[in-house]
Amino acid sequence: MKRLIALFLSIIMTLSMLTGCSNKGNFQFEDEADPVVTRGQWIEMLAANFGMTDYEQQNSYFKDLSRNDDIFGYVQSSVEWDVIRDTGDKFNKDEKATLEFVVTTAVFATGIDISSCEGETDIEKAISYAEDKQIAYKNYEYDEGAKLSQCQNVLHMAMEM
Repeated sequence: MKRLIALFLSIIMTLSMLTGCSNKGNFQFEDEADPVVTRGQWIEMLAANFGMTDYEQQNSYFKDLSRNDDIFGYVQSSVEWDVIRDTGDKFNKDEKATLEFVVTTAVFATGIDISSCEGETDIEKAISYAEDKQIAYKNYEYDEGAKLSQCQNVLHMAMEM
């Protein structure tokens, strides 16, 4: 029953996020039928569904993200929960979220131990785990932008772990 409620809530959150898109500085989609999701949109979707809202660091981990950004808390908590691990100088919230970013952050959000998975890096191990558990598919082009439908599928499967 909890899984059904979680799925329902993730769909509601996704739909409510999409209805707020406009030309007034909010996130923009290229293809309305199955849009490519931005890094900011994905982290908001992922963190909200996994309940990652608490954070301690009051100063932004990224130069291009301020406390005034709507996703500030989601990004801060995702860094502190070790979901976002590529902490360079910038978060690039408006850039497309690659399938690699979506899949790996979803796996990291589950908190599952991937140390024994195939691969040399955490990213390779997370993708290997995701493909083995059918969170992601072996035919994914991981450097491509993640479509909303792919994000919803990855999120749903990761929440079932």
